[in-house]
Amino acid sequence: LRTGGALSVLAENIHREREQVEKRIALNLRSIVIPSIDKLKRIKALEPYSQELDLIISKIADITSDFIIDAKIISKLTSAELKVASLIRNGLNTGEIARQVTLGITKGLPPDKQNTGGSDSAGPIATAGGLVFIAATSDQRFRAFDSLSGKELWHAELGREGNADPMTYLGKDGKQYVAIVAMDTVHVFALP
Repeated sequence: LRTGGALSVLAENIHREREQVEKRIALNLRSIVIPSIDKLKRIKALEPYSQELDLIISKIADITSDFIIDAKIISKLTSAELKVASLIRNGLNTGEIARQVTLGITKGLPPDKQNTGGSDSAGPIATAGGLVFIAATSDQRFRAFDSLSGKELWHAELGREGNADPMTYLGKDGKQYVAIVAMDTVHVFALP
């Protein structure tokens, strides 16, 4: 990716992620907070505050009205579906999702059921050569994916969770390297 293109995709991803968070907040406000306030209104000791509670409900409804349609879609998903850790590759020109890959395994499950996803808080890095590196998984692996096919090409066991975005650099020897921090250890790998 070109630097400008990469920053543009990053900005779009941040914007899209913010919208998703706003939608989840709206859904929680409508599905949890408003019903809870309605229950409070039925408590005899709180009757003097009925108008204030109605005002709160009204304001929440106003704030969340833009998200009603999407909230209905989100509300049909299970919590597991909402939490599934996925690595998403965005189309370079369109911003549409071109490929979605489950990221991370659960080692305690049978081999054919391990591909469950399990991410943490770090992000990926993409190289000009079409590789995507990421270590943000609870299974303590550092992975390389083909950016076009989404296929996992390589992984290394780190022994600890990767807790930073990977970085790449050109060494004095002319080789390209990719590095990742896993807790208190920096792991460096040479690209072929």
